[in-house]
Amino acid sequence: MSVSFWISISIYISSIIILSVLGLFKKKLFQTIGLWGMIGGIVFLCQPFFAVLFQYGIAVLILGLIYWNFGNNMKEEVETEEQ
Repeated sequence: MSVSFWISISIYISSIIILSVLGLFKKKLFQTIGLWGMIGGIVFLCQPFFAVLFQYGIAVLILGLIYWNFGNNMKEEVETEEQ
């Protein structure tokens, strides 16, 4: 496995831990991060100027896809109204 794969996995795990500690474990947040991660990965793959961005393009794209899937499979937050 390549270094970029292990970097993306470590970023994913550390961000999950940070978001859970901060209490920001929300469906909308994960969907937004995933969407922008996928867009960023596609831009990294399509740009012709920087080899480093191209090298990490797949890792960013896969990371965005993981966030998107995780966000879509989370339960909706139920708000209870007190009377």
